[in-house]
This record gives sequence, C-alpha cells and structure tokens, in this order.
Amino acid sequence: MPDKDIGILEQCAPAVGTSTLVHEAILSDYIESVDIEPRKQPSHQWIQLEDLTSDQNVFIATNQPTWLIMAKYYLRQLANLPEDWDSYGSPPLTYVLLNNAQDFLDSIEFENVPSPFVAPVSGGGIQFEWRNEDRDLEVDFVEPLRVGYLKLIKNEPIEEGDFSSQDYDSALKLIRWLNLGE
Repeated sequence: MPDKDIGILEQCAPAVGTSTLVHEAILSDYIESVDIEPRKQPSHQWIQLEDLTSDQNVFIATNQPTWLIMAKYYLRQLANLPEDWDSYGSPPLTYVLLNNAQDFLDSIEFENVPSPFVAPVSGGGIQFEWRNEDRDLEVDFVEPLRVGYLKLIKNEPIEEGDFSSQDYDSALKLIRWLNLGE
C-alpha cells in the first residue's frame, strides 16, 4: 500500500475502533459489516461515511468514484426503511426500484458528476438530486419500468419527462446536460 494510503488510514485510525470497514465488493449487492485488515488491502482510497442508522462511521475502501460510492451507500441505507417510514403509510422500497436506481448509477459511473442527494419519496420511491452551478436535476424511481426526471435552471423547471429504466443512453444525456448544459 502506498505511503499516502497508509497516512490517510492512520488519520482515520482513532475512529476505526468505533466504526465499520466496508469493502467495495460488498456494496454491489448489499451493505454488510466485515473485518478487514487495512494494511493488507490493495491501494484504494478510503471514504468515511456516516451510518444513518447508528452513531458509527463507516470507512469504505474503493477504486470507484467517491460520488458513486456515496450514492450507492445511501441508497442501500434506504433499503432498510420500514413500513410507514414517513408516517403517511408509505411502503418500504421495493427491490425493483432499488435495483433500477443502482443500475442508473452504474450507467453513469464514468461521468464526472457531483454527489447526488439521495432521498426516499412518499409512496415508496427514490429520488436523486444533483446541482451543478445553475442547473439542477431530479431523477426519481417511482414506477418499476420508468425513470422520471425534472431539469431546472436557476430553480425554474425547463423540462420534465420519463424514459424506460433500461434506457441508459437517456441517463447519460441527463448527466451530460447537468455537467455541460447540452
């Protein structure tokens, strides 16, 4: 492990005793706590995230973009929402919607985007929200086969629509609009 990686890990070491280390491979299907010997891991960047269900922090070793790991991690945290999580009778998030949201993130993995805000939507949906300069993009997963979106410039809606959850070209076009305004 390069010295800079060891240095980053040593900076985090005081908190590791009350935290969990999670390896990126675990994130592909679900989040699970595992014991990892940090100095024996390959060269990765370490990301510290707040566990939304406890007072602990989570450290993740990854070679994926930070924004992607953060989004996937918080998406998986939403998978634990119980029935009536919003006190309005919303159901827990379905596997299909969680999978569609993760597939969307995977389809834009190589794009340079800011980390999205990841939130549950009343009724059992998921929403990603991005902001880049004066452009905002909201992407939601409410129906099993559709992805909804809303583009805003200076907080004014300019386009709303939806597309198939398997239409990865449309996902890339949305993210390129967010980044470049195209």
